[in-house]
Amino acid sequence: MNKLDEALAAFDKAIKLNPHKSEAWDNKGNALDDLGKHDEAIIAYDKAIEINPQKSDVWYNKGNALKELGNNDEAIKAYGKAIEINPQDSDAWCNKGLALTKLNKYDEARKAYNKAIEINPQIRSGEQ
Repeated sequence: MNKLDEALAAFDKAIKLNPHKSEAWDNKGNALDDLGKHDEAIIAYDKAIEINPQKSDVWYNKGNALKELGNNDEAIKAYGKAIEINPQDSDAWCNKGLALTKLNKYDEARKAYNKAIEINPQIRSGEQ
């Protein structure tokens, strides 16, 4: 519905009620990321990870925010953690490949893309 500011306010209220709910921090990060506030999103993702470091989607989201900031080395680490937790996450493999490509690490990128395709032959090309 493109009401990101309202969503952000709702996530802040949820966090105020229960600051130990990783999903609220992850959702806040997603709203901030969608607003282009990638640095703030990473802070929210880090809080979600601090609460529950085994949520692969939070690591994936953090990787996306890092990639948006051009911090491809750190994005690769975040995608790697997402993959460590959920090796079948084809989007994490694909975005790891994108970040590796931006660093001109083409052999590693090809391996990541191939793994993404192996997991999900229907994966879309381009930014995930």
